[in-house]
Amino acid sequence: MYNIQGKKGTLCLYYNQLFICGFPLGKLDLKDYVKGSEDLIVNSMRHSKKNIREQIFAYKFFCQTMFSRTLKKKNISNDDYRMFVACLLALVKLRIYEPDDVLLVCGRKKKKKLF
Repeated sequence: MYNIQGKKGTLCLYYNQLFICGFPLGKLDLKDYVKGSEDLIVNSMRHSKKNIREQIFAYKFFCQTMFSRTLKKKNISNDDYRMFVACLLALVKLRIYEPDDVLLVCGRKKKKKLF
């Protein structure tokens, strides 16, 4: 993910003060990412009859593995990045993390005019 700037800016995700990934905001808005995480994670856990404590443990465990893989500079697939977004947004929705600590929405960088 090299060019992460979209038409409306960038969604940057942090975990333990480390930048993990960024996604462009253009066709997909922040609300679309939140809706996708609700569909992917929360509903699947609800159908599998997991209680809240087990869900929180699973989300934190996946975020911690992504954190360690990023520190070791191992390859991470796009599906793992999407799962990380879903887990992190689920933890924000369950009020484990504050949105200000893990999410940063950056506006589009404007180019300077020469003349």
